[in-house]
Amino acid sequence: MTFVGFSYLDGVPTGGNDLLLIGALMGVGAVLGIAVGVFTWMRRADGHILIKAGVVSAALWAVGMGARLGFQL
Repeated sequence: MTFVGFSYLDGVPTGGNDLLLIGALMGVGAVLGIAVGVFTWMRRADGHILIKAGVVSAALWAVGMGARLGFQL
């Protein structure tokens, strides 16, 4: 995983304000990820773990994925 991480991050431009933009977007992604986790419920039933994402969780996930797609395009 470390090798892949360094290989992936090797092509990330760090000149000018690029590093600041990358850091800010990573922070936004982390906040969205944590918020999705907060609004996802887990419970145990009959020896199984059930996970249910609520409307807020699904909406935040869609916003995050839409933002990633928009940034790529």
